[in-house]
Amino acid sequence: MNNEKHYYLTPLLFEKDVDLIVDAILQAQNNWGDKRNGTLAWDTFVQSRIDELERVLDIFKSTNYKELPTPPEEI
Repeated sequence: MNNEKHYYLTPLLFEKDVDLIVDAILQAQNNWGDKRNGTLAWDTFVQSRIDELERVLDIFKSTNYKELPTPPEEI
């Protein structure tokens, strides 16, 4: 397992795209929250999924927008 590689991706998302993803995360959180049925194992699973979505949502909230770079001039 020492040869595992860790990659990350920096996607190019515009504000409209981020808003769409955030809205989808919030809807998913609400849907998962509605699935709780009082069974300890299931409710724990649902809460873990909500927590995972919350981490992703926090990344979107804490990331700053950047200006697109100026394309290089053609020679």
